[in-house]
Amino acid sequence: MVETINAVNTVNGSGSDITIPNRYACYSDTLDLYKRKAKECPKGVRLKLQNHKSLMIQFINPSTGKIIVKPSGETFSDEGIINAVAKCHDIAKALKRFDNVGDFWLWFDREILGKRELENNLVTYRDIFASIENQYYQGKHKNTGRKRSRDIVNDVYAFENVYGSVFKRFPNWDKYPEVQDFTAAIATVKTGSKQFKNLGPVLKRIAELSHDSKRIMEYLASIDFTQSVYAEKQSIDYGSFLNWYNDTKRSIESSVHPIQRDRGLAWLWVTGCCVVYGLRPSEVMAAKNLTNDHTQGKVVFKAITDPTNTDRLLYLDEFTSLGTSTKTGSRVCKPLAGIRIFDELALQDFPGLPSVTSKHPTAFPRNYRKFLENHGCPVTQAYAFRHLANQLGELNGIPQEIRARSLGHTVAVNDSVYKDRDNLKTTVDLLTNHSKQPLSLNIARDTIAGLGIDINDPSVELILKVIYQLD
Repeated sequence: MVETINAVNTVNGSGSDITIPNRYACYSDTLDLYKRKAKECPKGVRLKLQNHKSLMIQFINPSTGKIIVKPSGETFSDEGIINAVAKCHDIAKALKRFDNVGDFWLWFDREILGKRELENNLVTYRDIFASIENQYYQGKHKNTGRKRSRDIVNDVYAFENVYGSVFKRFPNWDKYPEVQDFTAAIATVKTGSKQFKNLGPVLKRIAELSHDSKRIMEYLASIDFTQSVYAEKQSIDYGSFLNWYNDTKRSIESSVHPIQRDRGLAWLWVTGCCVVYGLRPSEVMAAKNLTNDHTQGKVVFKAITDPTNTDRLLYLDEFTSLGTSTKTGSRVCKPLAGIRIFDELALQDFPGLPSVTSKHPTAFPRNYRKFLENHGCPVTQAYAFRHLANQLGELNGIPQEIRARSLGHTVAVNDSVYKDRDNLKTTVDLLTNHSKQPLSLNIARDTIAGLGIDINDPSVELILKVIYQLD
């Protein structure tokens, strides 16, 4: 790198100006100047020559307390070196002068890097939060694909639960974002918790929309938002559930108070449906064919309480009678636990649905959990029944694809998340009875014939038709 300069000399003392063109200041001369002037930098702030050509400034980042190297905004020239040294002194003074980290970085961008236009891009937390909220409601439900709406209580609750809870961790919405605010917000949540894990993506979304996004994102990248603390995941085997179910039913039926009896039987019936169909408790309120046939499109779903209904498929609408939406949208549910258990729990005796007046998405689950606690249920996490249904479906030989569709999620979810709650006793039953799964039709015929039974007997043929659904 060279720089052409013109020198002015006086010849023979005559006073005549003689210009000597093309005298070059060599790179080595500039480098020597850099080495001399670099020694004039204040303590804690120094020049750094990067890639032999870029003038950088190194100092302690007031946001993180770690060394940072930033551009000086100057070229590697005699004038650039002198200006960069002056900026080092300015930075050293500014680090002592500013109490607010955000103000320091605004000054740095403006005075050191010359970003005069930055002031036009400043947005407050309030502006950012409003932008995130508008984008949320312009989007679609991740499971069902329907457009979100402020008129749907579940959408409002989901926004407040995911975003609103984080926004509240910023006390002053009318200031400009800075790293120390994010540090303070993180400190309010237990490290490693599920809430801590969910905090990360929202903070990064806020940071992306701030004027200081790069610096804040660098700070957030240094935080490990991984969940390491987990709540106990309850599970129950069918035998334990059935004992509790029968004992509780007898206790409720012996109640002298009709209102308490009816209310208790309704909640208990919901529990039975959760075990048989793998429902989330509130999804019962979205069922359309409990006591009456329901036509959807051209398909007729007979009432599940109809004794002539042999498949007992349950049709769920996307919305419950309370106005809340279901998590997975409308779907058809198969009795994963089997028709035998459906009858064993006497679900054909419909006592009516529980009376819940609140339309808040958490009202029904909260009341349901209270019912379980008040009646000494071995588990109080409603998902334990949903997972039991899935495992019973596996025990009954129902393919995973069918179970996943009935539960309203993907096979991947069924194969990963739902395995975490497998009940040990049910797992043992599944493994020890794997050889007792139904035989193929041809093997069944050969086995029956081997026992000396006439496979052409009409009664045998009828049994085979029922079992193998033959025409």
